Amino acid sequence: MPEYGFLVMSQSKFVYFVHVERAGGTTLHRILQNMFPRYLALRPWWCWANEPENAVQREELSALCRWLPGLAGVGGHTTRSWNVGPRLDSHLNRHSNEHLGGREVLRFTFLRDPIARYMSHFNYQRVRMGIPWTIDEFVAEKRFANYHTKRYSGGFDLDEAKRALDEDFDFVGLTDRFDESLLLWRHALGRPDLSVQYERENALKEADLIRFDDLSAKQRLAVEDANALDLELIEYGRETIFAQQHRAYPGDLEQELVILRDANVGFQFPRWRARLMWPLIKVAKELIEPVLHAKHDRPRPTRR
Repeated sequence: MPEYGFLVMSQSKFVYFVHVERAGGTTLHRILQNMFPRYLALRPWWCWANEPENAVQREELSALCRWLPGLAGVGGHTTRSWNVGPRLDSHLNRHSNEHLGGREVLRFTFLRDPIARYMSHFNYQRVRMGIPWTIDEFVAEKRFANYHTKRYSGGFDLDEAKRALDEDFDFVGLTDRFDESLLLWRHALGRPDLSVQYERENALKEADLIRFDDLSAKQRLAVEDANALDLELIEYGRETIFAQQHRAYPGDLEQELVILRDANVGFQFPRWRARLMWPLIKVAKELIEPVLHAKHDRPRPTRR
C-alpha cells in the first residue's frame, strides 16, 4: 500500500480521475474544471463504458496530451487505473506509464455505497436516459452488477480490485464523506491552497426516484446479490484505505470542514469560467476525441 504522508507534490501533476457512474463524478468534474480550466471530462463514447475493451487506451491518452498542450488532467467513465499505472500485466493488457504529457500522474477515484449507487444508476437510466427499465430487467442485465469491482479489476475479481485500490491509486475518496474527501484529496495533490468549494450537479428529483425501500423483499435481495462483491470492496476501501488517509492528514480536519461548509452556503460555480472553457470542451469532444478513436481503431458510439 502506498504511503499517505501527503508530501507536497509538483503543481504540474496531471490529475487522472477514474469515474464510476453515479458516484459523485459530475460534481467532481465541475470542481476540477473550476480549479484547472484545462481539465477535460472525457466523453462516454461507448454504451457499455464499464467493459474493459471499451476503456480509453494509453496511446489515446498520450496523443490527447500532445494535441492539447497544457492539458491539466482527464477523467471519465472510460478511464482505468491500469492505463497510467506502474504495473505491467499482460493478462489485463496493462502498460507501464506513470507520466502523461511529461508529467507525473495523480490517479484517484471515489467510492459510493453500492446499493445507493446501483439504485441511482437505475433511476438515472430511467429518468434521464429514458430507458424504460423495470428493476427486474435492470438486475437481469449482468453488466450493471458489481460496477466498482469491474471498473478497478477489469472483471469480477474482488482480490484484484482490492489490490488496485491499494497499489494503483494515489487517492481514494468516499462520496458519503465528500467534503472530507475533498480536503484529503487536495493534500494528496500537494495543493492545500486550492479552493474545493462546489455546488451539487446532476442530482435527480426525489419525486422521480424508485428507492431501494420501495422494492419487494425478493427484489431487494436480488439487488444485494448483484452488488455482493462491491459491498465487500467498498467496506475494504472505507475501513482500510480511507481510514489510513484520514489518520495521516496533518491538519485540523474538523476545523477545515466547518470552514468549507460555511463557504459552500450559496456557492455557485463561476459561469464566466464555464463559458471560457466551452470552446476547448467542444473542440475536444466533437473533433479531437472522435479523430483519436478512429485513428486507434475504436468503435463508433452505439446506443442500447
